[in-house]
Amino acid sequence: MKKAVWLGLSILLAGQCFAAPVLSTVIPSDTLAGNKDLSIGYQPEAVKPALSYPVTGYTLFGAIYVLAAVAKMNEKANTLQKQYDALLAAHPEIPSLRDTFVQELELDLRADGLKLNPIHTLNRQGDGDDLHYVLSANEISSKKVLIFDHIATGYFAAGSTDPYHADAAVLVSVLDQADLSAKPQRYAPSISCQQDKLDAAHIYPGFDEISKDPQGAYGGLQQCLRRLAAQIADRFASDSNGSASLSPAQPAISSAAPTPAAAN
Repeated sequence: MKKAVWLGLSILLAGQCFAAPVLSTVIPSDTLAGNKDLSIGYQPEAVKPALSYPVTGYTLFGAIYVLAAVAKMNEKANTLQKQYDALLAAHPEIPSLRDTFVQELELDLRADGLKLNPIHTLNRQGDGDDLHYVLSANEISSKKVLIFDHIATGYFAAGSTDPYHADAAVLVSVLDQADLSAKPQRYAPSISCQQDKLDAAHIYPGFDEISKDPQGAYGGLQQCLRRLAAQIADRFASDSNGSASLSPAQPAISSAAPTPAAAN
């Protein structure tokens, strides 16, 4: 029997070496319990772009084919990484993908009146459902602690004839200062950047088109990460301000962070 294997947005966290249990993509409206003073930390590793499309396999030979297809995806993703490394080396004013997310998130949170206290040492231990963080109590000065880990983004095609669009996801862990050793609340918010009119410039018919436009494609990943960060910031801002729900409208995206310069 033919078995379809979808390797889309759901592999983003897996692509960051995280054996993800089933997590809610929605951060509850009372997560911060009204606190406006937060300790905040991020993964130290760089964010690497992913590439994915659906694969169909048949029995044993199908399984072998799927493994080969995944290897091919990884090879293409590595090609993009090399292109983006060269782009950043030539344009040091452009932030990395990790810094793009961090800058937008912190800019939006501060604009909404939240005070952010950085966690400089993030000691990650375990994986999957056993993932936890060993934090120094001396660094935690807030009742609520937020950790953003396994930040991920990449280009995905929903079907073999569908175009590629950018997606982004992140693992959010929430802890209380009173018990830093407790298992954190965890959520996996994500966004698919293919519906807003701003996304049109970053939708590609195939991998070759992505590879031929490294500046534009990198800008598409940045834009998607910024939208995810803005969406999360809106959720936490509405929580700290006592609002019970998040507006369904798309959050505003800051233009403060630099984007790729036009090609010479």
